[in-house]
Amino acid sequence: MTRVLQFVADGSPGGGTTHVRQLLNGLRWQFESAVLTQVNSSLYRTSKDSGFPAFGGNFFAGRLSRVDPRCVRSLRAAVRVFRPDVIHCHGGRAAFYRSFLPDKCRTVYTAHGLHYSRKPNRLSRTLGRLGERWACRRVDRALYVCEHDESLARADRLLALSTRANVIYPSIAPHERKRGPSDERPFTVGFIGRLVEQKNPRLFVEVMKQLPGVQGVLGGGGALYEELKQECSQSDLSSRIEMTGDLAHADVLQLLCRIDVLVMTSLWEGLPALLLEAMYVGVPVVSVPVGGVPEIIDHERTGLLSRGIEAGQLAALVRRLHDNRRERVEIADAAQEQVKGKFLEPQMVQAIGDVYRELLRTARDGQAQAISLAANT
Repeated sequence: MTRVLQFVADGSPGGGTTHVRQLLNGLRWQFESAVLTQVNSSLYRTSKDSGFPAFGGNFFAGRLSRVDPRCVRSLRAAVRVFRPDVIHCHGGRAAFYRSFLPDKCRTVYTAHGLHYSRKPNRLSRTLGRLGERWACRRVDRALYVCEHDESLARADRLLALSTRANVIYPSIAPHERKRGPSDERPFTVGFIGRLVEQKNPRLFVEVMKQLPGVQGVLGGGGALYEELKQECSQSDLSSRIEMTGDLAHADVLQLLCRIDVLVMTSLWEGLPALLLEAMYVGVPVVSVPVGGVPEIIDHERTGLLSRGIEAGQLAALVRRLHDNRRERVEIADAAQEQVKGKFLEPQMVQAIGDVYRELLRTARDGQAQAISLAANT
């Protein structure tokens, strides 16, 4: 059976690790799969518990501006033991380290968001773009989670002329969870995600300051947790904003089922799976127009988009849904129908499986041609 090594440097809960779990489970009868990720991370542990070979490394010991030989050795060891036919890199860090290992494995790279343009200064943005270009030009197929990222990759000339690229949107697994009757609880606005700079949870707190009388939930943990907890206390929001700490994927789904509006405040994104999860369970989304989000949210039909990243605009859109139950229901129904038609897991898994098969078929055809030419000379 064809072997695929799924390589994602960061194995903590998030969209990238959820995506890898979907591929592991969805393709388990078509390919033999293993995982390489941060040692003892959530993905590392759950992969082993599910019966998949899991290889670990410390991929965050150094900066990407320097090649850490220990990371390359971790990848080399996984390849030597597992002997994959395809290495699927998830995220720029994995693709970067993959580029320093010379072998004949076909390589797929999924960019779960191109973040170098959001670096704090010109030098780091330039180095980030160059690192992304170096990695992209050493893969056989590049996959992007939204058209926004593919367009950016082409505009910044990240891809080699011979490298094919596809957009394969994230997906969600069908499930039976449903939201409870909203009349039985207070109107609740939620933020769900890692409490880090990229997700911009401070903006959610500012939105809540402009929504007196409305309950809120900050779902997730991260580097900004204590700062946000202190801000809520100093702003007399502790009684209105619940802070959950770290959430497993099942906890995220459970939380979605008890909020009335999801607010997304990220400074940058590819296409967050959380958006699709909310739409699937019937939670209307108010979001800033970042990354691939406008490709999914049709403003005023399947969600509401602010004009920019500003608390007053987001608060006004939340108040609009608070005051108009009929619009909430109409948006939720239209969004749910869209996700069920286009963004469920089986379609995504099949599309990526087809990419693996195509790459291997092309490799076999190339080998056959080389043998034929050698025999005729």
